[in-house]
Amino acid sequence: MYFRRTLLVPALFMFALYGGVFDPSWGEEAYAAIQAPKTRAVKIIDRDESNQPLRFPSGLTYDSASDEILITCPQKNKLTITTSDYFPYIALGSGRGLRSVGKSFTRNGLIYVCIGHGGPDQRAHIAVFDGALLPVEQFYFPDFPDFSPTDLAVSENGRMYVVGAGVPGVLVLDSKGQYLHTLSPREEVQGKTEEALIQAVDIGSDGRLYFVSEGKGRVYVYDAAEDFLFKFGEKGGEPGKLSRPRAIAVDDARRRIFLVDYQRHTVPVFSIDGQYLYELGGLGTSRGWFHYPMDVELDGQGRLLVADAFNHRVQVIEFIGQPRQDPTAAGESLAAEFALEQAPAPRILTIDSIETSLPEGEVGEFLVLVLLSPDREAAEVVAGDLRRKEFPAFIRSVERTRRGTWHQVFTGPYKTPLQAYNTAEQLRTEEGLPAIVKTLGERTEFRLPSQPATPSPGEAMKTGKTETPDSQPQEKMQH
Repeated sequence: MYFRRTLLVPALFMFALYGGVFDPSWGEEAYAAIQAPKTRAVKIIDRDESNQPLRFPSGLTYDSASDEILITCPQKNKLTITTSDYFPYIALGSGRGLRSVGKSFTRNGLIYVCIGHGGPDQRAHIAVFDGALLPVEQFYFPDFPDFSPTDLAVSENGRMYVVGAGVPGVLVLDSKGQYLHTLSPREEVQGKTEEALIQAVDIGSDGRLYFVSEGKGRVYVYDAAEDFLFKFGEKGGEPGKLSRPRAIAVDDARRRIFLVDYQRHTVPVFSIDGQYLYELGGLGTSRGWFHYPMDVELDGQGRLLVADAFNHRVQVIEFIGQPRQDPTAAGESLAAEFALEQAPAPRILTIDSIETSLPEGEVGEFLVLVLLSPDREAAEVVAGDLRRKEFPAFIRSVERTRRGTWHQVFTGPYKTPLQAYNTAEQLRTEEGLPAIVKTLGERTEFRLPSQPATPSPGEAMKTGKTETPDSQPQEKMQH
């Protein structure tokens, strides 16, 4: 959906004066009040790998090595892993020792997971897994017995930056898990120096470190050598200020910093040097609106993922017409970067492409993916059950990076996206399968009908009925 926001950006002088950017080299850069870019929530992830509802997703990590997304599900003590097209297919859970699970981070083919205190038989630590989801290392905190990690980031050389409950600042560990020192952002409060409690961390592509303090409403920025550069943000409950920031994602390609403001149900967006630009969302349940969001991440397609915790889903947000590489140079206005008109959008289904082969003699461009499993026998059972119910099901095997051979169960092919969409809806509601529509052609978009009809499997194969889509602008929920 399109987000509509009127933005107010303080003058650069006032922003710097009241605790914004402290590096004078940015003082001459001209920033204008801008509107949010056109955006659309193209995917909703609300089911896990067992097709059970997601419950309070609290963390997101993009694994560039496998092109997958990891979703922290603390109530179920697991990480649900989805494919690059957001199909949940496997989990890293209690079978691998995950209890009191926090956020994760991936680097150089390894998955680092924050594990909190879990009773007398589990001390807080960082658990490390390889690409096959096998345990590799466990790093404990003997110098900080009360510390419980909740978020971390890992540099290219393996140095870990860990934050959590029980210790202010950021604990720095070497690649072997040995404690090195603590980075302690500080604030002057009524003439006294206070250490800032840090809730979230991220690392930019240039090695810059970003630390978020919920209590101070600040982001502290350090260079790759751990030298302080500047801080930005101001505590407050209105656009342009940070009420309770809890997560951060740095997009160096667009020169943007995305935060999550838990209390205001928004995603505030700043320039890479800390200037407030606009915000996304607000309190609501429709697409594009959030209810106590907990994390934010960018995937390999440049889409923004938001852990919409109290709506029990992850929203995948796409920027419309905004280049991933930000062309703005110093001295130029940002106002021309975005379209001024924000028209409401109809419900649109984004259909991603997939490479596979059809059964001999079958013709059609659209498929429904209903299962991705490492167990061939399980795939055969699901496909056989669907065939008995007159769904045209078939199996194809695929090699997944670092995961071995997996087996896909499809139904189809279908000649129109409407046929595939109606079948997917039927499989989700009646069969409890996490069905998603795919295309054998190029990635495309399909406007959803106002009242999607769900024909029988046989009718879906024979008919090519279309319906007139409607436009459904979002209405904001009142606080």
